[in-house]
Amino acid sequence: MTPPARPDPKTDPLLASLPEHEGFKVLDGRYVIFDILGQGGMGVVYRGKHLGLGLQVAIKCLDPVLARRDPQFVMRFEQEARAAARVDDPNVVRVHDVASSAGLYYMSMQYVQGENARQRVQRKGRLAIAEALTIGIGAVRGMTAAHHAGLIHRDIKPDNILISTTGEVKLADLGLAKVEGDSGMTYSGATMGTPRYMPPEQYDDAKRVAPNADVYGMGATLYFLLVGEDGIDGKTLPEVLKQVGSLPFPRVRAKRPEVDEALDELIARCVEKDPGLRPADGAELLAALEPFAVPGQGDLSDEQAQPTLLGVSMVSPPP
Repeated sequence: MTPPARPDPKTDPLLASLPEHEGFKVLDGRYVIFDILGQGGMGVVYRGKHLGLGLQVAIKCLDPVLARRDPQFVMRFEQEARAAARVDDPNVVRVHDVASSAGLYYMSMQYVQGENARQRVQRKGRLAIAEALTIGIGAVRGMTAAHHAGLIHRDIKPDNILISTTGEVKLADLGLAKVEGDSGMTYSGATMGTPRYMPPEQYDDAKRVAPNADVYGMGATLYFLLVGEDGIDGKTLPEVLKQVGSLPFPRVRAKRPEVDEALDELIARCVEKDPGLRPADGAELLAALEPFAVPGQGDLSDEQAQPTLLGVSMVSPPP
């Protein structure tokens, strides 16, 4: 299948003021921009190349309208870059730089070619158990590295788990990351994250969540990988809130009885409504999950994966 054509960055109004070199826009005199990879509530992500290093990168640019409207957006954008830069781990997308030029605030980060976990399930259907576990364990390792750095991701979901064509798993998009013990940039009482993958306490106040909030998101993600559909399937926010707040999270074995009972029980613990009943953090979940891996199985390399950028979904502006 031929991937859809991407918009031409030369016609992107966000880059209108940038000079051109050999037909390509150049940012900050260092980055040649090739194409647009994605866009969302806070800006646009481009694929480019660092001229000095010859390194292919992803470049995330904050929408200048937001930057002019409220300095909080700039502060939050820079916070994302600093948070991601604190985590140096092979299972986390690496941020290289954050700067501003020609009125644009941008960060450059590791470019990953492949697909995210949601795209993989959409392409293949529910995954083989060994494959789902390999993806899950890789993502939990990245989550554990973030927790060791004092960060809580707060947006763990299949869309933010990347699988490269060579089989690497990387956790991405620390845009909502919170430094433990710090109020951060989240507005008091604001609900931030992805509703179907958020634990109940995150709806009340995203500032006060602990690492076990990420454990909930990972449990919901493991359910998705193994079953092929979201465990919380409400079509509207009120429906989602009702399911998250008052209905039990569905069990994996109800849809896939061949899954090990102990693995089913572990995932059920991850998505408990009471945070105290979940594994405390990434390290505790990793220790519990790794014994289910089958040596020699779960190879993730897949040349059929579409060559796209992963894990740079744009976070919607806070209310």
